[in-house]
Amino acid sequence: MIPTKQDLNALFALYDSDASGAIDYKEFATNMFGYAIGGNTPMKAGGNTGDQLVERLRKKLASRGARGIIGL
Repeated sequence: MIPTKQDLNALFALYDSDASGAIDYKEFATNMFGYAIGGNTPMKAGGNTGDQLVERLRKKLASRGARGIIGL
């Protein structure tokens, strides 16, 4: 399925929680990993470092196959 512009706009609006017209790192991390990031330190007990978050993102994209980015 190839998403339409309307589909992509709706998806973007879902993740643009502050309605700024852009998805910043904090919004991305919150939506992707389920918790907010403050500064360089995750705000979740036992949280991940930046490198660990990047690795989790890589694994999630890889699990979605060649169209991983579109699947997000």
